Amino acid sequence: MPTRSNSLFDLLRHYRDDARRLEPPIGALLVLTLVLYGCLCIYGMTQL
Repeated sequence: MPTRSNSLFDLLRHYRDDARRLEPPIGALLVLTLVLYGCLCIYGMTQL
């Protein structure tokens, strides 16, 4: 009989495994979005 902490750990491990499997495209998109956002912020500051 699993306790709440064990089921939560299993859920987190399952989520981590899914994140690792999906990590390359999602990570690349996240980095690209952050870079574009940073460039837009710098561009906006230089224009003001």
